[in-house]
Amino acid sequence: MRMNTVLGLIAFFTFNLIDTLVSEKAFANDFLYTGTEVKGSAGAGITQSRGSASLDYNPSNMMFTKNLSLRLDISSLDLKHGYIPDDPAREKTSFEVRAIPPSLGLVYQFKQVALGVSFIPTGAGEREFTLSQETDLGAIPVRVVSNQASYRLSAAVAARVNSLLSLGAAVQNLSESSSTQVFLADNSIPILPEGEMVIDTEEQGNFFRILLSTKLNLSKRWELNLVYKNQVQKDYDGQAYSLLEGSEYKETSKVGFLPNEYGVGLSLQLKKLALFGEFRYLSYSQGRAIQNDGLSQNEEDELDLIDVIELAVGIKAKVFKRTKVSLAYAYLPKNIGDGSEGTSEQVDYKVLGPNVGDFKAINRSVLAAGLVYKINPKIRMLSSLNFVSGKRVVDEAYANSGRYDLDIVEISFGTLFHL
Repeated sequence: MRMNTVLGLIAFFTFNLIDTLVSEKAFANDFLYTGTEVKGSAGAGITQSRGSASLDYNPSNMMFTKNLSLRLDISSLDLKHGYIPDDPAREKTSFEVRAIPPSLGLVYQFKQVALGVSFIPTGAGEREFTLSQETDLGAIPVRVVSNQASYRLSAAVAARVNSLLSLGAAVQNLSESSSTQVFLADNSIPILPEGEMVIDTEEQGNFFRILLSTKLNLSKRWELNLVYKNQVQKDYDGQAYSLLEGSEYKETSKVGFLPNEYGVGLSLQLKKLALFGEFRYLSYSQGRAIQNDGLSQNEEDELDLIDVIELAVGIKAKVFKRTKVSLAYAYLPKNIGDGSEGTSEQVDYKVLGPNVGDFKAINRSVLAAGLVYKINPKIRMLSSLNFVSGKRVVDEAYANSGRYDLDIVEISFGTLFHL
């Protein structure tokens, strides 16, 4: 009887957590943006990216480069994430991530054509937190350990058609791998030794994405930028182990996606002052929710996702002969498949709360400041400071109800060499 109870408990525990743990990305360093100049503009990369940072936002901006341009950035990032459940029987979950994400790239411009490459390690590291899993027999404290390694490699070409029009295109290769392990945090189940593994998962995937852009000089002061990024289906292969399956690992597959993205950026030059603004329309409704091959969802289950618009506005001014400063603000609504519009035919709850660690399922605001100092015609030094604040409240009538908080502070330094 006791063994049946334990097996039933493990089954309940596994099927309730496996979706979160297998599908959740454990760690990623690109919470903010690529390139110090873009960071100092609150992510307004469609208008403000320069050098190889343009490969992630607007390849047409590579035409700002003269001859050979080398970019190197490094940041100090401090992220704090917390979840306060409505249920007083459940413990508060919180963790902190500290990282030093670098990025680098190279652009070569010759007459009317520019070529560029960039490499960005978007994730590398480990995080750990403890939470309480509710079961029919009460709360079970568990310890979750997650690791992730991922990178983004991009190549691009841009061409100046005439004095008014430039075109650009980029191809990105995204590689991701992650693993998640869940351990008992104490002797809640006497039959199982303390620290025995309950769930162990691994997964990896490799994807390609295309960026197309247009830069149009409407006049000497006005500049219009248009960017398109295609939707990508992210196919993951991996394996999972739980006590229900015995000692053998089970092969798994998962499908995620990146949405179609449409961006518009507009900038106005006023002598020593420049104003810029842009929005990005992310078409999540055309994508599919993350799936597993029967571990916790039916293979054909899908969720209706919400399209969102991200906004950024800012100002850049020349304060001294060699120094420019920028101040910008951006608003990022929850925009990743958090299932907040799940249909009643497919899920038990009308609204699903975000998973622990699902940062982009939280409404966020970004306040940023940047500085560019021109040492000489060939070398520019850059720095930026970003503050991200987010909060989301999920009503107690829904799954994972409670308050989700997110705070990020990132200081970045970079350089641009024009050789």
